[in-house]
Amino acid sequence: MATIKDAFSIGSKCTIVHDADLRGDITIGSGSVLHPRCSIVAYSGPIVIGSNCIIEETVIIVNRTKGVMRIGDNNHFQVGCRIESPQIGHSNIFNPRCRTSPLITIGDHCSIGAGCIVLPNPFPPPFSAPPPGEEEEKEGATPMQEEPAAAAAEEGDEADRDPSSPRPPSLPPKDPPLSTPAPLPAPTTMHIPSHSTLFLSSTASSPSDIRTRVWSGEGSGQGKAFHLKHLEYLREMVPRGNKLRMFV
Repeated sequence: MATIKDAFSIGSKCTIVHDADLRGDITIGSGSVLHPRCSIVAYSGPIVIGSNCIIEETVIIVNRTKGVMRIGDNNHFQVGCRIESPQIGHSNIFNPRCRTSPLITIGDHCSIGAGCIVLPNPFPPPFSAPPPGEEEEKEGATPMQEEPAAAAAEEGDEADRDPSSPRPPSLPPKDPPLSTPAPLPAPTTMHIPSHSTLFLSSTASSPSDIRTRVWSGEGSGQGKAFHLKHLEYLREMVPRGNKLRMFV
Protein backbone atom coordinates (compact mmCIF):
# COMPACT_ATOMS: atom_id res chain seq x y z
CA MET A 1 0.00 0.00 0.00
CA ALA A 2 1.36 3.42 -0.96
CA THR A 3 2.30 5.81 1.80
CA ILE A 4 -0.23 8.59 2.40
CA LYS A 5 1.35 12.02 2.10
CA ASP A 6 -0.14 14.70 4.31
CA ALA A 7 -1.00 18.06 2.76
CA PHE A 8 -3.28 20.22 4.90
CA SER A 9 -4.94 23.50 3.97
CA ILE A 10 -6.89 24.85 6.95
CA GLY A 11 -9.04 27.97 6.82
CA SER A 12 -9.20 30.72 9.41
CA LYS A 13 -11.09 30.38 12.71
CA CYS A 14 -11.15 26.58 12.55
CA THR A 15 -11.30 24.68 15.83
CA ILE A 16 -9.51 21.33 15.50
CA VAL A 17 -8.66 19.27 18.58
CA HIS A 18 -5.26 17.65 18.95
CA ASP A 19 -6.43 14.03 18.67
CA ALA A 20 -8.40 14.51 15.46
CA ASP A 21 -6.99 12.06 12.90
CA LEU A 22 -6.19 13.85 9.63
CA ARG A 23 -4.35 11.97 6.88
CA GLY A 24 -3.75 12.77 3.24
CA ASP A 25 -4.57 15.80 1.08
CA ILE A 26 -7.22 17.65 3.09
CA THR A 27 -8.70 21.14 2.73
CA ILE A 28 -11.01 22.51 5.44
CA GLY A 29 -12.88 25.79 5.06
CA SER A 30 -12.99 28.59 7.60
CA GLY A 31 -14.93 28.29 10.84
CA SER A 32 -15.30 24.50 10.91
CA VAL A 33 -15.15 22.57 14.20
CA LEU A 34 -13.62 19.08 14.54
CA HIS A 35 -14.38 17.14 17.72
CA PRO A 36 -12.10 14.63 19.49
CA ARG A 37 -11.42 11.26 17.83
CA CYS A 38 -12.91 12.15 14.47
CA SER A 39 -11.08 10.86 11.38
CA ILE A 40 -10.66 12.39 7.94
CA VAL A 41 -8.61 10.13 5.67
CA ALA A 42 -7.80 10.83 2.01
CA TYR A 43 -6.41 7.49 0.86
CA SER A 44 -6.27 8.15 -2.89
CA GLY A 45 -7.92 11.45 -3.85
CA PRO A 46 -8.11 14.73 -1.90
CA ILE A 47 -10.94 15.77 0.43
CA VAL A 48 -12.29 19.33 0.29
CA ILE A 49 -14.58 20.37 3.17
CA GLY A 50 -16.42 23.69 3.10
CA SER A 51 -16.86 26.37 5.74
CA ASN A 52 -18.71 26.15 9.07
CA CYS A 53 -18.98 22.36 9.16
CA ILE A 54 -19.33 20.41 12.42
CA ILE A 55 -17.63 17.01 12.62
CA GLU A 56 -18.38 15.24 15.90
CA GLU A 57 -16.74 12.39 17.83
CA THR A 58 -15.84 9.12 16.02
CA VAL A 59 -17.02 10.43 12.67
CA ILE A 60 -15.11 8.87 9.75
CA ILE A 61 -14.87 10.71 6.44
CA VAL A 62 -12.83 8.70 3.95
CA ASN A 63 -12.04 9.01 0.24
CA ARG A 64 -10.85 5.75 -1.33
CA THR A 65 -11.23 6.93 -4.93
CA LYS A 66 -8.82 8.95 -7.04
CA GLY A 67 -11.34 11.74 -7.59
CA VAL A 68 -11.90 14.73 -5.34
CA MET A 69 -14.39 14.35 -2.50
CA ARG A 70 -16.23 17.67 -2.15
CA ILE A 71 -18.29 18.56 0.92
CA GLY A 72 -20.18 21.86 0.98
CA ASP A 73 -20.74 24.44 3.72
CA ASN A 74 -22.74 24.22 6.97
CA ASN A 75 -22.88 20.43 7.11
CA HIS A 76 -23.30 18.65 10.44
CA PHE A 77 -21.82 15.16 10.87
CA GLN A 78 -23.03 13.65 14.13
CA VAL A 79 -21.47 10.99 16.35
CA GLY A 80 -20.31 7.75 14.74
CA CYS A 81 -21.36 8.31 11.14
CA ARG A 82 -19.19 7.11 8.24
CA ILE A 83 -19.19 9.16 5.04
CA GLU A 84 -17.77 8.03 1.70
CA SER A 85 -19.96 10.04 -0.70
CA PRO A 86 -17.85 11.85 -3.31
CA GLN A 87 -20.20 14.85 -3.59
CA ILE A 88 -22.17 16.47 -0.77
CA GLY A 89 -24.00 19.79 -0.99
CA HIS A 90 -24.70 22.39 1.70
CA SER A 91 -26.59 22.40 5.01
CA ASN A 92 -27.04 18.65 5.38
CA ILE A 93 -27.44 16.73 8.65
CA PHE A 94 -25.98 13.24 9.06
CA ASN A 95 -27.50 11.72 12.17
CA PRO A 96 -25.61 9.34 14.51
CA ARG A 97 -24.21 6.09 13.07
CA CYS A 98 -25.50 6.62 9.55
CA ARG A 99 -23.39 5.53 6.57
CA THR A 100 -23.23 6.59 2.93
CA SER A 101 -21.73 4.60 0.07
CA PRO A 102 -19.11 5.91 -2.39
CA LEU A 103 -21.82 5.54 -5.06
CA ILE A 104 -24.14 8.06 -3.37
CA THR A 105 -24.15 11.82 -4.04
CA ILE A 106 -26.21 14.17 -1.87
CA GLY A 107 -27.83 17.53 -2.63
CA ASP A 108 -28.60 20.39 -0.23
CA HIS A 109 -30.69 20.52 2.98
CA CYS A 110 -30.92 16.73 3.32
CA SER A 111 -31.22 14.72 6.52
CA ILE A 112 -29.88 11.17 6.76
CA GLY A 113 -31.58 9.37 9.65
CA ALA A 114 -29.82 7.66 12.54
CA GLY A 115 -28.51 4.21 11.69
CA CYS A 116 -29.37 4.42 7.98
CA ILE A 117 -27.03 2.76 5.48
CA VAL A 118 -27.54 4.52 2.15
CA LEU A 119 -26.69 2.26 -0.79
CA PRO A 120 -27.56 2.64 -4.48
CA ASN A 121 -28.99 -0.88 -4.79
CA PRO A 122 -28.27 -3.07 -1.78
CA PHE A 123 -29.65 -6.31 -3.19
CA PRO A 124 -29.48 -7.67 -6.78
CA PRO A 125 -32.62 -9.17 -8.36
CA PRO A 126 -33.30 -12.74 -7.17
CA PHE A 127 -32.63 -14.23 -10.63
CA SER A 128 -30.69 -12.29 -13.24
CA ALA A 129 -30.93 -15.49 -15.37
CA PRO A 130 -33.73 -18.11 -15.46
CA PRO A 131 -33.67 -20.46 -12.46
CA PRO A 132 -31.87 -23.78 -13.02
CA GLY A 133 -33.99 -26.14 -15.12
CA GLU A 134 -36.50 -23.51 -16.24
CA GLU A 135 -34.73 -22.75 -19.50
CA GLU A 136 -34.72 -26.43 -20.57
CA GLU A 137 -38.44 -26.78 -19.80
CA LYS A 138 -39.28 -23.72 -21.89
CA GLU A 139 -37.32 -25.06 -24.84
CA GLY A 140 -39.12 -28.43 -24.62
CA ALA A 141 -35.99 -30.43 -24.03
CA THR A 142 -36.46 -34.23 -23.73
CA PRO A 143 -34.66 -36.42 -21.19
CA MET A 144 -31.24 -37.70 -22.21
CA GLN A 145 -31.32 -41.07 -24.04
CA GLU A 146 -28.62 -43.67 -24.41
CA GLU A 147 -26.79 -43.97 -27.69
CA PRO A 148 -27.75 -47.08 -29.78
CA ALA A 149 -24.21 -48.50 -29.76
CA ALA A 150 -23.98 -48.28 -26.00
CA ALA A 151 -27.41 -49.91 -25.59
CA ALA A 152 -26.46 -52.82 -27.90
CA ALA A 153 -23.22 -53.40 -26.04
CA GLU A 154 -25.10 -53.61 -22.75
CA GLU A 155 -27.56 -56.14 -24.22
CA GLY A 156 -24.64 -58.34 -25.38
CA ASP A 157 -23.11 -58.23 -21.94
CA GLU A 158 -26.44 -59.30 -20.41
CA ALA A 159 -26.58 -62.37 -22.74
CA ASP A 160 -23.01 -63.51 -21.91
CA ARG A 161 -23.34 -62.98 -18.15
CA ASP A 162 -23.75 -66.02 -15.90
CA PRO A 163 -27.21 -65.90 -14.25
CA SER A 164 -25.71 -66.90 -10.90
CA SER A 165 -23.19 -64.05 -10.92
CA PRO A 166 -24.15 -60.86 -9.05
CA ARG A 167 -25.40 -57.99 -11.13
CA PRO A 168 -22.91 -55.09 -11.28
CA PRO A 169 -24.12 -51.86 -9.72
CA SER A 170 -25.59 -49.38 -12.16
CA LEU A 171 -23.91 -46.03 -12.61
CA PRO A 172 -25.77 -42.93 -11.47
CA PRO A 173 -27.29 -40.82 -14.24
CA LYS A 174 -25.26 -37.96 -15.56
CA ASP A 175 -26.15 -34.51 -14.32
CA PRO A 176 -27.52 -32.15 -16.97
CA PRO A 177 -25.17 -29.34 -17.96
CA LEU A 178 -25.59 -26.23 -15.84
CA SER A 179 -26.47 -22.99 -17.56
CA THR A 180 -24.04 -20.12 -17.01
CA PRO A 181 -25.78 -17.33 -15.07
CA ALA A 182 -25.76 -13.87 -16.58
CA PRO A 183 -23.36 -11.41 -14.89
CA LEU A 184 -24.85 -9.05 -12.32
CA PRO A 185 -25.35 -5.46 -13.49
CA ALA A 186 -22.63 -3.02 -12.48
CA PRO A 187 -23.67 -0.67 -9.64
CA THR A 188 -24.43 2.89 -10.69
CA THR A 189 -24.19 6.18 -8.83
CA MET A 190 -27.42 7.37 -7.19
CA HIS A 191 -28.19 11.00 -6.28
CA ILE A 192 -30.18 12.01 -3.20
CA PRO A 193 -32.09 15.14 -4.29
CA SER A 194 -32.16 18.31 -2.21
CA HIS A 195 -34.61 18.61 0.70
CA SER A 196 -34.79 14.83 1.13
CA THR A 197 -35.26 13.17 4.52
CA LEU A 198 -34.13 9.55 4.81
CA PHE A 199 -35.19 7.41 7.77
CA LEU A 200 -35.61 3.78 8.80
CA SER A 201 -39.12 2.40 8.43
CA SER A 202 -40.90 1.02 11.50
CA THR A 203 -40.75 -2.49 10.01
CA ALA A 204 -37.19 -2.26 8.69
CA SER A 205 -35.44 -5.63 8.55
CA SER A 206 -32.01 -4.11 7.83
CA PRO A 207 -30.31 -0.68 8.08
CA SER A 208 -30.56 -0.33 4.29
CA ASP A 209 -34.39 -0.62 4.36
CA ILE A 210 -34.99 3.12 4.38
CA ARG A 211 -37.82 5.48 3.41
CA THR A 212 -37.60 8.92 1.82
CA ARG A 213 -39.63 12.08 2.23
CA VAL A 214 -39.21 15.45 0.53
CA TRP A 215 -39.95 18.61 2.49
CA SER A 216 -40.80 22.06 1.15
CA GLY A 217 -37.79 23.81 2.68
CA GLU A 218 -39.93 25.75 5.13
CA GLY A 219 -37.91 26.57 8.23
CA SER A 220 -34.50 26.33 6.55
CA GLY A 221 -33.68 29.85 7.74
CA GLN A 222 -34.27 28.88 11.36
CA GLY A 223 -32.17 25.76 10.84
CA LYS A 224 -29.26 27.82 9.53
CA ALA A 225 -29.50 30.23 12.47
CA PHE A 226 -29.50 27.29 14.90
CA HIS A 227 -26.41 25.83 13.17
CA LEU A 228 -24.50 29.12 13.48
CA LYS A 229 -25.46 29.41 17.16
CA HIS A 230 -24.25 25.85 17.70
CA LEU A 231 -20.92 26.77 16.11
CA GLU A 232 -20.50 29.74 18.44
CA TYR A 233 -21.08 27.50 21.45
CA LEU A 234 -18.59 24.87 20.25
CA ARG A 235 -15.88 27.43 19.50
CA GLU A 236 -16.15 28.59 23.09
CA MET A 237 -16.52 25.25 24.89
CA VAL A 238 -14.34 22.80 22.93
CA PRO A 239 -11.02 24.55 23.72
CA ARG A 240 -11.82 24.48 27.46
CA GLY A 241 -11.56 20.71 27.71
CA ASN A 242 -9.35 19.80 24.76
CA LYS A 243 -5.92 20.67 23.50
CA LEU A 244 -6.11 22.26 20.07
CA ARG A 245 -4.07 21.32 17.04
CA MET A 246 -2.06 24.12 15.46
CA PHE A 247 -1.27 24.38 11.76
CA VAL A 248 1.40 26.60 10.24
